[in-house]
Amino acid sequence: MSDSKGVRYGISNAHYALYTDGTNGALGTYATPVAMKGATQLTLTPQGNTWTFYADDIAYETGSSNTGYEVSLTIAVLGDQAKVDLLGYVVDSNGVVYEPATAEPASCAFLWEFGGSKVKKRGLLYNVKFSRPTQTGNTKTDSIDPDTDELTGTAIGRDITIGTSTVNVIKASVTNETSTATRFNNWFSSVYIVGATGSTS
Repeated sequence: MSDSKGVRYGISNAHYALYTDGTNGALGTYATPVAMKGATQLTLTPQGNTWTFYADDIAYETGSSNTGYEVSLTIAVLGDQAKVDLLGYVVDSNGVVYEPATAEPASCAFLWEFGGSKVKKRGLLYNVKFSRPTQTGNTKTDSIDPDTDELTGTAIGRDITIGTSTVNVIKASVTNETSTATRFNNWFSSVYIVGATGSTS
């Protein structure tokens, strides 16, 4: 693992993988990742609190909590199938997509790739629920500036058994360096479960 990663730029290969709950508290299953074409920006904003305990007239102890991330994905156009899969939209018998007021967002993994000057990094959030996208339309002028959809969501942890322990895992990532090349190349084939052994898919 290299100490110097260079600089980060670029966002590509956004995918989602729907999650189905397991039984009796066991980890469920993820569907095959589905590509989300046209990503232009991804922002992951950490969520949680920091605290300071004062004693003996000094800051005696500090700590923090990690409650996940707020996710913001700007995409050229959110496709109808993604709206059905992620947001609970429905397609009627005439092929019209509609949004019921009772629609519930689905739980999914979200995957992506960041470019870089030295290495590329592929990331994964294990437990995301997206909200309805913000959509805008602007009139054309002498030049055309394409409009985009902004999809927001919340990422929290998912309990995964690693060895003999259960760990609430929020995020995982891998780089395209020699030691992790196989995992990097197969990142979007299936959702990688941290702690898995003997698997390169």
